[in-house]
Amino acid sequence: MSIKFNRIGNKLGLASLVSILLSVGMVANQGLTELSITDANQRADVDQQIADNALKAESEMRSMQLAVRGVRLARKQSLT
Repeated sequence: MSIKFNRIGNKLGLASLVSILLSVGMVANQGLTELSITDANQRADVDQQIADNALKAESEMRSMQLAVRGVRLARKQSLT
C-alpha cells in the first residue's frame, strides 16, 4: 500500500514541477515579448519623427520656392 502511495506522490510531485516550470516559462516569455514590443514602439516613434521632419522640410522648401518666385517677379516689375 505504501508503494502505491509513493507512486501517486511521485506523479503529483512531477505534475507540480512541470506546472511550476510552465509558469516560469510563461513569465519569461511575457517579459521577452514586452521588451520586443517596447523596441518596436521606439523604432516606430523614430520612423514617425523622420516622416514628420521630411514633411516639414518639404513644406519649407515649397515656401522658399514661392518666396524666390515672388522676388523674381518683383525684380521683373521693378526693371520694367
